Amino acid sequence: GSRDGSCLMTEWWLGRARVRTETGAHDVTVTASNLSGTSDPRTLVLTVLPNLPLARDVNATNVTGTSLTANFKLVETGGENPDVILFYGPQDGNVTVAEWDANATFVGAQAAGDKTIRLTGLTPGTTYHFRALASNSAGSKWSAHTTSFTTAPASVPPQVATTEAVSVT
Repeated sequence: GSRDGSCLMTEWWLGRARVRTETGAHDVTVTASNLSGTSDPRTLVLTVLPNLPLARDVNATNVTGTSLTANFKLVETGGENPDVILFYGPQDGNVTVAEWDANATFVGAQAAGDKTIRLTGLTPGTTYHFRALASNSAGSKWSAHTTSFTTAPASVPPQVATTEAVSVT
């Protein structure tokens, strides 16, 4: 590592300092000492940037012919609550926003945890593909895989057939 002052070597002081991991700028005061004495305190500004958020693959429950509940977990916010969008449609758009037919946005920045949204107006007997996208100031990251679910077929009411009576006495 460099000792010319151009780079802060955390191993020199980490053991004796409280480290803040929240995103943002943090003032850190540093002093050094040896047998010759102690240096004047110097304040450094350390900026902790967010990482990419991480969303797990989507699962579906309560599937009917025209609706389903999409579930997934926002595992990691990256240190900054992200915006989260669930993309879905009969075609797999992979990781290209413009290739998806529809989306559902979770309103406001989202904390880590389980996410659930009810999707309605779906077509019976149709396979839908799903993928979540989480974005913060570090960038955007898609869930690892596209998942697929098929809505229930349209229910057809029973039909009564009538025939001419035969052999009636």
